[in-house]
Amino acid sequence: MLPHPDIWRGLRPWLRVIIWLGTSCILAMLWAAYYLLGPWQVKKEEVAQAQRQIASLSTQRRRLWLQEKALSRENVEATTLATPFSALHFQSTESSLVSWQPDEKGGELVLEMRWLSLPALFNQLAEQEMTPTAFTIQPEEGSQLRFTLHLEAFRER
Repeated sequence: MLPHPDIWRGLRPWLRVIIWLGTSCILAMLWAAYYLLGPWQVKKEEVAQAQRQIASLSTQRRRLWLQEKALSRENVEATTLATPFSALHFQSTESSLVSWQPDEKGGELVLEMRWLSLPALFNQLAEQEMTPTAFTIQPEEGSQLRFTLHLEAFRER
C-alpha cells in the first residue's frame, strides 16, 4: 500500500498512465536483462571451457603423434630383426612338413598337424613375416589334418 495514496489520486490521469507505463517498462527491461543476458554469461564460460579443452586435446594429440613416430621407428628396427622364413622351422613334434614349393611371392606349404596346433602356426608365420592368402584343411587318419597354405611375404626383402 502506498504511504500517501492521496498524492497518487491527486495526480492527473495521463501522468498516472505515464508513471505506470514507465515502471512497467523498467521492470520488463530488468526481467529481460536477467533472463536474456544471463545465458550469455553461461555461454561465455562454456566457450572458454571448450577452448581450454581444445588446447589440451591439441597438445595431447601432438604428444601422441610424437610417441607414434617414435614407436614406428622402433617397429622398423624390430621388423628388420625378424626371423627369416624357412619351411624347415615347421618341422616339429606337433607338425610335420610334407612339402614346400616356393614361388616369386611366397609359396605353397603343406603340413600334417593336429587341430590344436593351428593357432601357434599362424603366430609363427607372423613372426617370420609371412601371411597366408589361402588355405585348405583335409582330414587324415586319426586326429591329423593335412593343412595346405598359400603364403606371401609381408613386404619385399
